[in-house]
Amino acid sequence: MSASSPLDTSALPIIASFFKPLPEASPPGFVEIFHPLRDIMFLKIPVRNCPLPGDHQSDHPCIPLTTVLDACGIVTGRDGVLALYHGDKQVVQTALVAANQYYYVASNDWQVDYAIFHSFDDWVPPERQHVPDRWFTSIYPRVRSSESTYLGGDWDGVSGTSENTLRLKARSEDQVCKLSGFPIPLEVGHIVPKAKGYWYHAREVIRQLYDPVAIPGNLQGAQSVHDIRNYITLRTDLHSRWDADAFIFVPVDDYFIAYYITSCPEVQAADFHCARLVTPQRMDGYLLYIRFALSIFAHVAPNRLLRHPQSSPLAKPPSALFKVSPTVSQPPSLPATTEEGQTSAGAGLSQTVGPSGADPSAVMDDVTAAKHIIDWYSDVDRGDLPADLAWVWRDLINDTEDDSSNLEQLKREWLERQRRQLSEDGKHSNDVVQVI
Repeated sequence: MSASSPLDTSALPIIASFFKPLPEASPPGFVEIFHPLRDIMFLKIPVRNCPLPGDHQSDHPCIPLTTVLDACGIVTGRDGVLALYHGDKQVVQTALVAANQYYYVASNDWQVDYAIFHSFDDWVPPERQHVPDRWFTSIYPRVRSSESTYLGGDWDGVSGTSENTLRLKARSEDQVCKLSGFPIPLEVGHIVPKAKGYWYHAREVIRQLYDPVAIPGNLQGAQSVHDIRNYITLRTDLHSRWDADAFIFVPVDDYFIAYYITSCPEVQAADFHCARLVTPQRMDGYLLYIRFALSIFAHVAPNRLLRHPQSSPLAKPPSALFKVSPTVSQPPSLPATTEEGQTSAGAGLSQTVGPSGADPSAVMDDVTAAKHIIDWYSDVDRGDLPADLAWVWRDLINDTEDDSSNLEQLKREWLERQRRQLSEDGKHSNDVVQVI
C-alpha cells in the first residue's frame, strides 16, 4: 500500500463491544434446625457464601448467628441457643453459622419440650419491647421514652389518600433505590405486603410502632398497611425479587443487609447478597422484623410438632376479594331472582358486597350476578376484572339491547385491558396499584 493510499478500515470494528458474562449463581447450603427432644426438623434456612472483611469471601455457605436465633425465636416464641446436631452437641458461639444441622435449645434447657407456630397467620408477634435491640435505629429505638415527640407530622399533610399518592411521596423522599443507589428505574413496594393488610390490622401492628398511630392519620383498618413507614424504594428488578421473598433484610453490625434465602441458585445474589440497605429515616425496624418473620415462615418444614398455645389463626377475609373504597360509590345491591333451579353466582359473595340493606341470602341467576359485578367494576373505573368474568362479558351483553354502535370495539378494548392487567399482576403480584 502506498503512503498516499487511504487506510482501509472497513474490516475493523468501530466499537469494542463485548458480551457481559453472567454472574455465577452457586447453589445454596442449608441450616437445618431440629427439636432437641423430639429430634424433628422444623426449620430449613437456605444460606450462601458471604463477603468477609478484608475483601475476602467465606469458603462455605454461612449466615449470622443472630439471624438464625431470631428466626428460631419467632417460630418457637422462645429465646434459646443453637447447638450442633452431631458429636458433643456443643453450643454455637461463632458469629457466623455454617450450613449444617443444629438443635435449637429453648431457654438453654435441653428438657424443654416446646411447641411452635406453624405459619405466619398463626403467629402472634411479640410486643415491641420484646424484639431485640438490633432491629431498631437511633431514630426509632426499641423503647419509646416518655419525652418522645410525634415524628409523623411531615406526613399528615399528604395531599390525597390514595396508595398512588403515598407511593409517590415515599419515592420523592427516597429519590434512589435504597439498596443499589440507582436513580432509575424505581418502584415503591411494601415492607409488610399489601396482601397481608388483614393480618396487619388484626395484629394491631400500628400500636407497636414508635409512633403508635397510622401515618397519615386518615388510614383506617386494613388500609393502615399503606402507612408511609411501610414503604421502601427499590430498583425494579430488586423490587420484583423482594416481592418474591428472594431476600430479607437483617441487622448486622448496626445496619441492615440484604440476605438472599432462595433455595435455588440466584443470579441477582452475585451482586446484592449482603449489600447494605440505606435505611430511610421514616422506616421503623419493627416492620422489617415482621417482614423477616413472614419470609422465615415460608421455610418452616412440614413437621409433627405441637401447635404453640398462643397460636391465633387468621384467614384472609372473603370480603377482601371485593374490597370497596371509601372514596367511590357502593356497588349495587344483589336482589333476589324469581327463577327457580338456578345456581347462584352471587351466593358466595361476602355480605359486604352491596349496601347494608342487601339480603345476604338473595339468589340470582348467573347472568344477572355477573352483570352486577361487571357494572360495579365499571363504576369504580377499575381495570382488574378477573379474566373469566371479562370473557363472560362477550356472551352476556345482548347487542340488540344496547344503543352503542361501537359495542364490539368496547368489548375488545375491555378484554385487552384485562390482558394487560394480568400481565402486570404477574410481574408485581403483591403491589397492584389501586385507590384506597
